[in-house]
Amino acid sequence: MTYVFYETETTGTDTTFDQILQFAAIRTDDDLNEIDRFEIRCRLLPHVFPAPGALLATRVTPAMLIDPGLPTHYEAMQTIAQKLREWSPAIFTGYNTLAFDEPLLRQAFYQTLQPIYLTNTNGNQRADVLRLARATASLAPNAIAVPINHNERPTLKLDMLAPANGFAHENAYDALADVEATIYMVRLIRDRAPAVWASLMPLVDKSELQARVLSGQPICLVQYHMGRPTVLPVVGCGQSPDNPTMLGVFDLTKDPEPILQLDVDGLVKAMQGPDRAIRIVTSNKMPALVDMSLGPDFGIAASEVVRRASEIAQDGPFAARLGQAINQRYPPWPAAEVVEARMYEGVPSRADEGACRLFARRPGRSSQDDVPADGVAGGGPRALMRAELVSHAAQQAG
Repeated sequence: MTYVFYETETTGTDTTFDQILQFAAIRTDDDLNEIDRFEIRCRLLPHVFPAPGALLATRVTPAMLIDPGLPTHYEAMQTIAQKLREWSPAIFTGYNTLAFDEPLLRQAFYQTLQPIYLTNTNGNQRADVLRLARATASLAPNAIAVPINHNERPTLKLDMLAPANGFAHENAYDALADVEATIYMVRLIRDRAPAVWASLMPLVDKSELQARVLSGQPICLVQYHMGRPTVLPVVGCGQSPDNPTMLGVFDLTKDPEPILQLDVDGLVKAMQGPDRAIRIVTSNKMPALVDMSLGPDFGIAASEVVRRASEIAQDGPFAARLGQAINQRYPPWPAAEVVEARMYEGVPSRADEGACRLFARRPGRSSQDDVPADGVAGGGPRALMRAELVSHAAQQAG
C-alpha cells in the first residue's frame, strides 16, 4: 500500500477551535519512493485569532493571513479532501499526526462538511512516525541519535531529531519541509532498525493489533509520559464492552495473584498511578506493542513471564470485570454545548452525508436550499447539529 505523509501548520494548538493555515503532503510507494506531492495555504477565518507564538514559529505574517490571492479555508479543505480521495487507499501518517494533525484535519473537515473519517475508512489506514521514533529510541538506541534539549533532557521533537540525524532542516515549521524531514527519519529507522519497523508497522491495521493483544502471548509495550519511556512485558487482559478499541494490558513484572482477585472498583484503582498493574492501549492509535524479542532484560525469567501471561489470559471472569472497570474508569463524555465539540457524538447518517455532498456541489446556495427536506425533518440533536454545521459552512463558503 502507498503512504501519504502529511503535516499542518496552524493558528495554535487547540484541535477544536484553531485553524489550518498550511497543509502539505507527499505520497510514496510502499518502498518510500516519492510519487507525488501537494501543498496549499489558505486565508484566516474571520472568527479565529491566531496565537502569536504559532505565527512566530511558522513565520506567517499578518499580510499572509489576509492575502486575497489565497483560497478561503473552506476552498482549501475542499481541495485537500479531493486530493486525499485521489490518493486513497493509503496509509496516512506524519509526525505526531494521531495526537494533533489528524484531530485538527478531522475538525476542519467536520466544519466544512467533508468526510470526517476520510483517512481511516474505505481501505485507508493511519500510522504515526512519532510512535515509531519512540519505539526505536527505546528498543534500538544505537539506530538513531537522540538530541538533548535546552533542559538537558532527551527530546524527539522533529525540528531537533532530524538535524541530529543528518537532515538539513533549516526550514522547520514549514509544512512541506517537515514532511520531507519525517520521510527522512522513516527511511533511516527502516534501514537501521528493521526489526522495530517490521514489528510495529503491521499495527496500522486495527484488527491486527487487537489480535496481537488478545492472543494470550506476552508482548513488549513502549509508552511515553512527560518525555520519559516505560518499556514493559505485557499481556492482553480485557476489553471495553462499550468501546472495543480500548484494551487492557497487564504488566507482567507484577505478581498477578492479588490483582486477579480484585472486584471492579479495585481494578479501577489498579489502572491508576505511575506504577499501575493494568494499562490501557487504544487499537486505533497505533500503540507501540512489539515482539518480546525486541525488549530489554526485564529482570524476570522468560518462563515466569509466559506462565503469568497464560494465567491472566485464561481467566475469563477477570477479563469481564476488567471490561466493566474500563467503562467505569473512562465513562462517555457529556454532550458538548458547542457544535464544534460534537464531532464524535455520532456517526453521520446517510441523510447527513447526502446533505454534505449536495452542499459541496452548490456552495453558493443558502443553507436551507442545500439541505434535503428529509435531512432535517426528523428533528432531534443530530438534525440540529446538521443545520448548525451547514450554516457554519455556508458562512465559510460565502
